[in-house]
Amino acid sequence: AAALQAWRTEMPVIGETTKAYEGGQPGAVSGGIGKKVRIPSRILLATDQYFQALIYRMSLNARAYRQAMREGTSRQGISDRMGELLQNPTKILKDEATEEAVYRTFNQALGPMGREVERFRDRMPFGRVIVPFLRTPVNIVKFGVRRTPFGVIPFWEALTEYRAGRLDIGKLSDEAGKTLLGIGLGIAVAELAQSGTITGGGPTDPAERRTKEATGCKPYAVRVGDNYYQYSRIEPLGVTLGIISDYIYALESGEVEAAKLPGQVVYALTRNIFDKSGVSGGGGLVKTTMDWERYGEGWALRTMSSLIPNIFGYAARAGETER
Repeated sequence: AAALQAWRTEMPVIGETTKAYEGGQPGAVSGGIGKKVRIPSRILLATDQYFQALIYRMSLNARAYRQAMREGTSRQGISDRMGELLQNPTKILKDEATEEAVYRTFNQALGPMGREVERFRDRMPFGRVIVPFLRTPVNIVKFGVRRTPFGVIPFWEALTEYRAGRLDIGKLSDEAGKTLLGIGLGIAVAELAQSGTITGGGPTDPAERRTKEATGCKPYAVRVGDNYYQYSRIEPLGVTLGIISDYIYALESGEVEAAKLPGQVVYALTRNIFDKSGVSGGGGLVKTTMDWERYGEGWALRTMSSLIPNIFGYAARAGETER
């Protein structure tokens, strides 16, 4: 129902703070022609709302059960109380379920730094062509980073909030689960990366990269037998695997000095952030300003391919292959 309503009205049903067009004007072209022009955006919005509705209902059930467990005195009492909460959920329950739905579909509002970047993009000529999407890729990266060993910092912040009485045990347990998952994944992926079963971005030097890829090795991939299957577009898992793999590569290759832990963390993060769809144009622009001879032509072709995909897209990829 939420998806169909969003398709018809072009406005979100769940999560009033979300924007279907990331700050754009959904009604810039009115009438039937406008609705046809906006079909891709309407499909994205409807799909987004479908999954948000599923997550909202799951979260509401989980939170109603938690509250019923705290208030109920018997099994029947817990069941009855949960039924009451689901029939008439409190505003807190509805708000928390909405927040969870928005979070798990990567639609939460950007933080102060993210908003500054967004404003800078909007002021820059052709900023939305270079970086068409910002909020969703950034939230995907944040989601992936949270589920690495580096995500232990938010857990300590949540623990401090809990001890101060500003956070309930349910939310603390959620944060603890994310941290334990991140540590477990970190250990497992680190071992697989060291054995070559999982690869990161590999060498940054073009000649070294070509030599390595000539052996059949692919960046951001999982090796199964003699074949490599890339995981970089399976988000947000791709972010988690990529960051850990790049961190291990930075340690082993010496591209970043072993004594400089912050440098290794930044190395792993930046290699995964600027490769994401929607912000790769911004990463390419940064590289282009530093070395036009090497990156300029490819960046220009990729940017034009976002407007005329079938003509310039193949040329951009062909140029990258040759280089």
